Amino acid sequence: METFIRLIAQDLIHRFGTNLRDVTVVFPNKRAGLFMNQQLAAVSGRPVWAPRYRTISELFDSLSDFTRCDDILAVCELHRVYAALVPDPESLDRFYGWGEIMLSDFDDIDKHLADPHKLFSNIQSIKELDHSDFLTPRQEEALKHFFEDFSIEGNSRLKEKFLALWNRMDDIYATFNARLKEKGMLYEGALYKDVAEHLAERADRIPADMTYVFVGFNVLNDVEKRLFSYLQERGQAFFYWDYDVMYVGEKSRFEAGTFIRQNLKEFPNALEETCFDNFKNPPRIEFIATTSENAQARYIPQWLDSALTEPEQDTAIVLCNESLLQPVLHSLPDATSPHPVKRTNITMGFPMTDTPVYSFINALLSLQTDGYDRDRRCFRAEQEKIVRSHPYAALLEEQDIFCPHAENHALLVYIRSLLEGLAAAFGQQKDRKGDVYSQLYHEALYRAHQVISRFIRLTEDRTLDVQPSTLRRLLRTVLGMTTIPFHGEPAVGLQVMGVLETRNLNFRHILMLSVNEGMLPKAVNDTSFIPYHLREVFGLTTIQHKIAVYAFYFYRLVQRTERITFMYNIATDGLNKNEMSRFLRQLLAETDFPVELKILQSGQAVPADNGMEAAKTPEVMDILRRNYGSGQPGSRP
Repeated sequence: METFIRLIAQDLIHRFGTNLRDVTVVFPNKRAGLFMNQQLAAVSGRPVWAPRYRTISELFDSLSDFTRCDDILAVCELHRVYAALVPDPESLDRFYGWGEIMLSDFDDIDKHLADPHKLFSNIQSIKELDHSDFLTPRQEEALKHFFEDFSIEGNSRLKEKFLALWNRMDDIYATFNARLKEKGMLYEGALYKDVAEHLAERADRIPADMTYVFVGFNVLNDVEKRLFSYLQERGQAFFYWDYDVMYVGEKSRFEAGTFIRQNLKEFPNALEETCFDNFKNPPRIEFIATTSENAQARYIPQWLDSALTEPEQDTAIVLCNESLLQPVLHSLPDATSPHPVKRTNITMGFPMTDTPVYSFINALLSLQTDGYDRDRRCFRAEQEKIVRSHPYAALLEEQDIFCPHAENHALLVYIRSLLEGLAAAFGQQKDRKGDVYSQLYHEALYRAHQVISRFIRLTEDRTLDVQPSTLRRLLRTVLGMTTIPFHGEPAVGLQVMGVLETRNLNFRHILMLSVNEGMLPKAVNDTSFIPYHLREVFGLTTIQHKIAVYAFYFYRLVQRTERITFMYNIATDGLNKNEMSRFLRQLLAETDFPVELKILQSGQAVPADNGMEAAKTPEVMDILRRNYGSGQPGSRP
């Protein structure tokens, strides 16, 4: 099997030799750089001056005059602008959810270089559209269709509030961006747009002797296209696209090739097309249906008995449902197993929500809010019992835990001080060598301390001025999105990863879990202030874009492997019926690949009937006669 990374390594050595110090390789994420170094060394057979590695995000950051704005701070600043421009504004508590949606919309607008003034045309502008070239015909029709339901005479209060916000959205966008620029920071989309619009002015930040190699991208937004085109025109860019001719052909109906087809036209591939005809020899494909999620994890040892490669890093377990990480870790064969896994590399990060520090913070928040009776000045028994029963409570002084803190800033400082007390207690304990979970929980404590400190800074200057219930929700949300990285050598051992971590990587044998509709493609929240038909005509991200992205991830995993096993849950859960992913159905319906269909069932062995026999010795016969016979020797019982 020739991996995509190895093909690129061979081409780079052919083009530049072993001195790659003037080459910057740009990936969608960080992980692929480790494998690239490994392949460069293997291909060259001698020492190599490795290239620089950047993610696309890091490249844009290096070309910007602004720093990236914290998301929570951005929403707070957005509320200040909103409150100044919209009559009868909502409080920050009620606005925060709106603000996150609005910020996401602004980010999408900027990354696609859409004109916000045209997009946020208000209802009064509709009358002027017939006599101006303000919009394209498609945009004009979309806006008219959007406002069909908003009649001036019959608007409900909800519609009126929406129109009041929509008619101010252009002003909010402009004022918000200006406010952030004054503070020297921008949210991601605005930062990307600023770089794209000022490339010529910042040309000195792009060394003339540097070659930029863009590897493994799929969907490109407009700011990325502008950067790619600029470097291409300067003769400083190469592009490596991963695909297969089966789904990229002009007549192909596979959504996996939706964006690659366009990318190949604008930015030709540095590799020959002959490198991308892997499906002419399809891999061994298995579909295994199960009746539960945990059954998939329990099957791993059996699958590894026949599938684990040598070296182990050529085997991957991919989790479409990342909540299966713990069952998967517990199912991996250890040293006592007949076929143990020597090394394991976990790339997806351990969720903070599965750590004791998260449950402890959660219990403390409940104790200090719902669990405190302000009138009687005492803690309620239910919340107090939860805190006392937590194992971390035994490591702290009782008087430090059970003291009331009503105000947000004081509450956060109280939680941080308890985390620092836990850190001191952990420092006095002897570390259990080789205990992965012990190391994870220590790291989780550090990450939680960072998050709490971040909230403290925002409350100190009253930037985050919300009710305790809102603060608790925000804190839980941020902690819930936090993951703890595993330490180790990423390019060694059995690979356990999520779908997004597989980008640019290939493996000989793959086990893919939870390949269900809703998991692959991932069910996405399309909440937005911008309706679908407006998003479509203004070139913004739609659900079709997201499905095409996941289709590409799916097929590029299959195209270079030797054996791949897909497991999916078919159990019915109430009104919800689990179904295999649409991508699996597409393999069955639109390809002639040989597929083995199996069902995983627990073994049901009927226990053997082991007959019992007692030797009829004279002693036994005497007992039988006494109990059941006449009691006389020689009589029949």
